[in-house]
Amino acid sequence: MDACVLSRADEATGALRFLAAWDREPGRLAPREAPLHRAARQVLLSDAPRVLDVERHQLEAGETARCAALGALRTWLMPLATAGRVLGIAELVSRDGQRSVRADEMSLLRTMTNQTAAAL
Repeated sequence: MDACVLSRADEATGALRFLAAWDREPGRLAPREAPLHRAARQVLLSDAPRVLDVERHQLEAGETARCAALGALRTWLMPLATAGRVLGIAELVSRDGQRSVRADEMSLLRTMTNQTAAAL
C-alpha cells in the first residue's frame, strides 16, 4: 500500500471527516473532508469492503475525484466497524494498478480496521 486515510462518517454533513493519514510520500495527502460518494455510502451501509479500480471499473464522478485526490489507481474501502456500527472508512491506496489483496490479507485488514474502529 502507498497510503492510508482514516475518515469518520458525518451523517449531519454527508461527508467523510478526516481523522488521520499516512503516505509513503510525506506531504502528498492534504487532510480534508471528502463528500460521501456512492461506494463509500455502500461500505457504510453494508459493512463490506469495496475496491475502486480506476483502470477496470466505471466509477461515478465522486469516486473518480476521490481516487484522483489520493493519487490512486486502486483503493480499498474498508469499513471501520465496532459493536455492530460502521463509524467510518479506511481508504487503502495503491498507486500501482497491479496490486491486489489476497483473501488472507483481506481478513487481516478487516481485523485491523475493526480494532481501529474500537479505538475511536
